[in-house]
Amino acid sequence: MLNNVSDSFANALCRNLLSPSVLDQGFQSGVFIAAGGNTPPEAAVLDTLTNNLAKVDARVARMCAEELGSDDVLERVTEAVRTQVMDTIWGRRPGGLKDLVRQITQDGTPFVMLIENIDAWLDSSEGVRMLCALKAIRDATNLPPGHGGKFLLVGIGASPKMIALTQDRSQAFYGAVYLTLADQHVRSTAVGQ
Repeated sequence: MLNNVSDSFANALCRNLLSPSVLDQGFQSGVFIAAGGNTPPEAAVLDTLTNNLAKVDARVARMCAEELGSDDVLERVTEAVRTQVMDTIWGRRPGGLKDLVRQITQDGTPFVMLIENIDAWLDSSEGVRMLCALKAIRDATNLPPGHGGKFLLVGIGASPKMIALTQDRSQAFYGAVYLTLADQHVRSTAVGQ
């Protein structure tokens, strides 16, 4: 039962992320999923989402915020993206994460960054800096008219912190889509189109 719910949730989210009107549906701000700290559903959703995105040739980088938390979070995330995605990109090796994401998406292919335990970044100044950098990269990639593919962010974390991340005006991702794995109504109305 758990796998069916997780698979259904991830399948619907994948369809919405890759729809031609993704930027009109509110997903341009990011998608943040509250999983209540329950690791098996988080992993199952990310596994299914990763597989579905790969099947439709979206580029995907998957990481765990807790594993990248240190004094150089931005540099470590940049290297993780470069390691996971750069072998599919031809051309120069850009230095910063913003340039890297723009190069990944320039040919029209969407790039989705999946971040497990993203709420761990809320507890440090380096983590908050990383969240602000991701928002700036999202805007630099998605807002200019005529740019190729879109940069989409999906973060999974603990419920109370995810609510603050998307509903506190002082947060970088204020107004982003908030979903929860535990709430059937939210899942069916926000994702299951």
